[in-house]
Amino acid sequence: MVKIGFDNEKYLALQAEHIRQRMSQFGGKLYLEFGGKLFDDYHASRVLPGFQPDSKIRMLETIRDDVEIVIAICAGDIEKNKTRGDLGIGYDQDVLRLIDVFRRVSVGWKDVRRTDGHYREGDGFHLFSYGGIRFATALCGDLWTPGKPEELAALGADAVLWPVWCDYPAAEWNEQVKLEYAAQASRCGCPVLYVNPFCVDPAAPDAATGGAACFSDGRIVCEAPAGESGILFVEL
Repeated sequence: MVKIGFDNEKYLALQAEHIRQRMSQFGGKLYLEFGGKLFDDYHASRVLPGFQPDSKIRMLETIRDDVEIVIAICAGDIEKNKTRGDLGIGYDQDVLRLIDVFRRVSVGWKDVRRTDGHYREGDGFHLFSYGGIRFATALCGDLWTPGKPEELAALGADAVLWPVWCDYPAAEWNEQVKLEYAAQASRCGCPVLYVNPFCVDPAAPDAATGGAACFSDGRIVCEAPAGESGILFVEL
């Protein structure tokens, strides 16, 4: 009989259940402090076989409609330049790394009519783990910027997430443009998951026309067509 030392799925369910119970006791509000790392907790996964590095953030995702995350750093750790042993960077840099993971890195993309000084490019691409899969993120024009797809390929990600805002006419995307995007995505050296918002009012200026696809080796593995709302399920 095989005994499981740590049941990760049971942990996710029980933790979320108990947090909801505690919230109900305090009028729907509860302050929780997590020690250690929310993301990439490889130390916990080493000392507790079965615990996944992203277990904490996955648990919070199950109650995402009820939580807000605030990341706090001890000023003393910054002053002493305390570092993460696995990454070799300071705690302050680690917070910036987490923010940077989801920033666009290609420059000159801002629309001054819609953005202000709070919008900044990221310093580069980074990996993050979810469900045992190593992801990287590219935003919109990142993969069309010379040299950027090659930077992503050098990271060795298992998959790249590519959210965009494209206003191509649906027929144009479905017939031709998607093939150009598939070819460009092949330069990342791994599957690329493309997704474009679908605007309810297609007549609105710059309206995104929807569509999603999994690109791999220049091919379209599966897709949801532009011009309509929908959900695309991809198995990696």
